[in-house]
Amino acid sequence: MVDKITSLEQLEAYYRPGLGVEQDLAPNYPNADRTNILVFCDAIGDNNPLFINEGYAKKGPHRGITAPPT
Repeated sequence: MVDKITSLEQLEAYYRPGLGVEQDLAPNYPNADRTNILVFCDAIGDNNPLFINEGYAKKGPHRGITAPPT
């Protein structure tokens, strides 16, 4: 393994063994709850009321707080 990749050749050599290898892409994350959503929105600066304002979100298409698509 290379400590620091400094060329395209090193990058290719590092990642080539993984080509064609099937990966499990479904991470094992806990379900998002209201607190997780609020902390995430605060961290990325998303103040969409559908994600952070429960009263507003209840009138929206999902009938409650929903997580941002990111």
